[in-house]
Amino acid sequence: MATETTSLLPPGSALVDDSQSWRLLFYVNVFFSCVSFSIILPSLQPYLARNGAGPYFYGLVVAIYSVGEMIGAVAFGKVFERLTRASRGGAKVTLLLTIFLGIVGSALYVLADVFGSPNMVFVGRFLQGLWTGGKQVVEQTYLSETAPPARVTELTSELGSFAILGFVCGPSFGAMFTTIDASYFGGRLVFDAYTSPGWFILVLCIVIFFLVIFCFDPKPSPSYIGNKSNISPTLAAAADDTAAGAFAPPNSTGLAVLLIIFVIHFFSFAIQETITTPYVLSAYDWTQTDVNLLFVGVGVVSLVTSVAIK
Repeated sequence: MATETTSLLPPGSALVDDSQSWRLLFYVNVFFSCVSFSIILPSLQPYLARNGAGPYFYGLVVAIYSVGEMIGAVAFGKVFERLTRASRGGAKVTLLLTIFLGIVGSALYVLADVFGSPNMVFVGRFLQGLWTGGKQVVEQTYLSETAPPARVTELTSELGSFAILGFVCGPSFGAMFTTIDASYFGGRLVFDAYTSPGWFILVLCIVIFFLVIFCFDPKPSPSYIGNKSNISPTLAAAADDTAAGAFAPPNSTGLAVLLIIFVIHFFSFAIQETITTPYVLSAYDWTQTDVNLLFVGVGVVSLVTSVAIK
């Protein structure tokens, strides 16, 4: 029945996107989104300290990013659902909204050093969390709805591999930025090991924003197809039949176990990202370059693990 539904769509559209022209864009997007996360971790604590914030505030900034991701995932999941039911371009609009928040958050992050305001870092990281959390939901949902069912698991794994690769490369870029030391406008605008990662993220967000505008042409999703006001009665009936046979109720026990595992895993991860930088800087007199290389090493191990599991 899925094949019949696809054949009833207007020319140039598909319920299942066999071409997957969006794959490269999503891979680039998730890669640089994870770069934007990991590139900040090694330099965040000294960056805040330079602007007058203590260890307690550093922990709050780390936490608010995760809170932003949680809120962004839930909120933009709802936005995605509503917009895709109303228009085939709903996925594109939702994705652009998330990236716009990333641009604003990144701008606040870098301007915090100009104004000496750690509070701007706090707000900026929250907005960046909204961006990455919302973006992940949009991309994962779009993939699951439009990719051929037989390839969903494979493509999800590939998307995750690019995410891990981004975690690896983020500190690598950060290590390169430790060689930068320049200032302008009487020292008000500084490019160094602490601010360059923020400027890098800002430029990336702007580039990704325009890539989505010009390169992302979303196909109608099942939720859009199921809106009777958008399509003919024949196609609506076919889509209902497809949806009824394609989706089974989730295993609630399995989902609960996975959620508990995720909570434990990311709790451990949050501890490491919070204490690693200040600990090695104070206990071993490491340089900022050493800290970035440490995060690179951890990322390489994660990438090897991901490849082995795939």
